[in-house]
Amino acid sequence: MRDRLALDAAKLYYSGLSQAEVAERLFVNRATVSKLLSTARRKGLVRTVIRDPREMDTELYGALNAAYDLSSLRLVVPVGRGPMDKRHALGVAGAELLEGLVQVSDTLGMWWSQTTCEVARAFRRTATRGVRIVGLNGSDDSAHDLAAWESAREHIERELGWETVAARSPHIYSSLSDKLESERTPEARAVRAAQNACRITVFSTSSAHALMARLPDTLSEDERARIECTSVGHICGHFIDADARICEPIVNQRTSGLPLATLRNVEQKVLVACGPDKVAAMDAILANRYANHLVTDIDTARDLVRMSEDRQRTRADSPTAEP
Repeated sequence: MRDRLALDAAKLYYSGLSQAEVAERLFVNRATVSKLLSTARRKGLVRTVIRDPREMDTELYGALNAAYDLSSLRLVVPVGRGPMDKRHALGVAGAELLEGLVQVSDTLGMWWSQTTCEVARAFRRTATRGVRIVGLNGSDDSAHDLAAWESAREHIERELGWETVAARSPHIYSSLSDKLESERTPEARAVRAAQNACRITVFSTSSAHALMARLPDTLSEDERARIECTSVGHICGHFIDADARICEPIVNQRTSGLPLATLRNVEQKVLVACGPDKVAAMDAILANRYANHLVTDIDTARDLVRMSEDRQRTRADSPTAEP
């Protein structure tokens, strides 16, 4: 009954009536109207859409699509310049993009990070049922990050009724034998089966240094130094160079989660990231088809276009380039 009343109040108010006029029409007081409108917004019955012309830059859209052959693209202009402002804007846009991708009974792989947690928290109630979200990364990040992931997972289960599956393994094992032994357990096999079933993946990226700072001491000093020298970032925890090739194959063998070849073959791959420290990794990911959907901010989009143009010029000037 209250949901129906909230819907009626929202229809009247957003058609142009004042709260006092809505109260008169519905035979309630003005305070009740305010509560009904809050209920309508909280339950997703009302959607406020703000059209920012900066986010509709057709020339920039065209340049990015030409550079990376994207299936879809969302550009955002965050309100505020802090990292939390940017993550929130990316999260809202990422959730909106996913609304058009997720189908009944889908399995969605999520590389949990501060950014993808914002995507998860921005999911609104939906009629799409039977969806399963499986984690793609290990469980050895900081306690703060783990708490954020658990909060995001609880939101998904409570508000959307979707199942979540957590990967409990370390991100990088101390040895290959430890990894192989762990993967034989029934729980690990069930998680891997869920990961292999993913039709959609959602992930962010960061510099190699930023990812290694979050990991325990499973990398030697020599491995860390070599990764710092050669890696531009990571794809779901796999350290890559500027051409999206694996850095440190021995470390990669000890890395949990899906291999790069499997990730590349996922049908819908959504990259949600922004920032000058991530541009090189994002370019490698997009240029090598590890993502076909992109959510980023205007400044990063322009940097990506410049990097793509520089790469094309370098190839054209190369002595091995075709005449």
